[in-house]
Amino acid sequence: MDEQDIVRLEEILDFCNGILQSLDRHNRSYDEFLQDDEFYDSVCMKIFQIGEISTKLTEPFRDRSMQKIHWPKVRGMRNIVAHAYGNLDEDRLWDAVIHDIPALKRFCEECIDGPAVLH
Repeated sequence: MDEQDIVRLEEILDFCNGILQSLDRHNRSYDEFLQDDEFYDSVCMKIFQIGEISTKLTEPFRDRSMQKIHWPKVRGMRNIVAHAYGNLDEDRLWDAVIHDIPALKRFCEECIDGPAVLH
């Protein structure tokens, strides 16, 4: 695996961990997510950053890993956060935070710990 891909995956992993730490601090409360602007904004900014970084992964890596992580969806969430911020579907965003972020975190950890996972 390209060294730059590992660096990018480490960056994505840091943002995933940040989201999950925020969730834990707020007891995974959807109500708090909707009511606490700092919590909500923090999560959205981290999703934005994950989407940005994902575009810097090499194309061969994205192609090889597409069955595990659908990178266009990752970028799509970034675009939604960036361009529809005032009109986000909070249920969809919450679903991504609860389900997709932990899956992305596991994927990043597997690739960093054992880069041969995609071969």
